[in-house]
Amino acid sequence: GADVNATEESGFTPLHLSSKNGHKAVALLLLERGADLNVTNEQGFTPLHLSSMQGHRDVSLLLLDRGADLNVTTEKGFTPLHLSSQEGHQDVSLLFVERGADLNVTTEQGFTPLHLSSFNGHRDVSLLLLDRGADLNVTNEQGFTPLHLSSMQGHRDVSLLLLD
Repeated sequence: GADVNATEESGFTPLHLSSKNGHKAVALLLLERGADLNVTNEQGFTPLHLSSMQGHRDVSLLLLDRGADLNVTTEKGFTPLHLSSQEGHQDVSLLFVERGADLNVTTEQGFTPLHLSSFNGHRDVSLLLLDRGADLNVTNEQGFTPLHLSSMQGHRDVSLLLLD
């Protein structure tokens, strides 16, 4: 049969692609046939990074239940929680928080998940992170807090949340 862990030119395996596109049944089939859960592509993305970025909670849950590393980082230091927060996927972010994801982990440039949700105006994700204990005064390598970023981008609702 076909090589379940074969990679294309960017390093994507079939599990990367089924996870990115939210195909839980296919992801399960691939896992049952020996797909590597924590395989990375050229940028260090695992299947869990891709499912989280696209907001596929069911696939993310499957991967976690099968033993995917929740705090794995890409080459630039992004965890799955960074990506779900950046894209505003509250349900996926909640799943990761409930499973014990590090709320204050930073990327290479010093961004926390709260920095990314604030920059992109995702109030619900920002509220979730704050409620669960994210540090709202942490600074990135440029000295920006989440409030700096929400203010710079004109996100009044997120700025108000961070000020309260």
